[in-house]
Amino acid sequence: ELKKQFIDICMASSKIGAKTIVVPLVDEGSLKSDEEEDILIDFCNKNKKIFEELNIKLAFETDYSPRKVHNMINKLPHNSFGINYDTGNSAALGYNPEDEFKQYGRRIINVHIKDRALGGSTVPLECGDVDFRSVLMLLKRYSYNGNLILQTARAEDNEHIEKISKYRDFIKEIIEGIYKQ
Repeated sequence: ELKKQFIDICMASSKIGAKTIVVPLVDEGSLKSDEEEDILIDFCNKNKKIFEELNIKLAFETDYSPRKVHNMINKLPHNSFGINYDTGNSAALGYNPEDEFKQYGRRIINVHIKDRALGGSTVPLECGDVDFRSVLMLLKRYSYNGNLILQTARAEDNEHIEKISKYRDFIKEIIEGIYKQ
C-alpha cells in the first residue's frame, strides 16, 4: 500500500510540474537495516521507468555515513536518483563536507541550507557547526546548479520575513564572494 501511495504522489507531483521529490531517510524514516535498504533499492529499480516517464527525480536525504551513501546511491541509475544534501544534518552528525563530496558530490541534486551544532538540533545560521563557505565552494567545484533551499531555524520573535531575508543575504554574500575569486 505504501509503494502504491508513493507512486501516486509521484504522479500527482509530475502533474503540477514538480521535478524532484525529497525522500527523507532520517530520524523516524532512517533505514535501520541492510534489508530495509535492499527493499528501497529494489522498489526504485523496479519503478525507474515510471519515474523517468514522469520526469521525476528522487533525492534521498539520509543520515548514512558518506561511504554508505556512496554505496547506496551507486546501486541506482543517475538519471532518476540522487542525493538531497542537508548542510545541518551533516554537521550534526559530524561529517566532513570534503569527505561527503568525494563520496557522492556528483550525485547531489538538491540542497537544504540549515545550521546545526554537532549532535544538536537546528539553530540560526552562523550559530552551529556548518562551514557554509566550504560547503558552497564544494558545490561550485562539483558544478552544482540546482536549488539551495533555506530550511532554517524560525524567528523566535515571529519576524520570519526579516529572518529569512537575513539568511538569504548571508548565503548570497558567500556565493558572490566565491564567484568573484
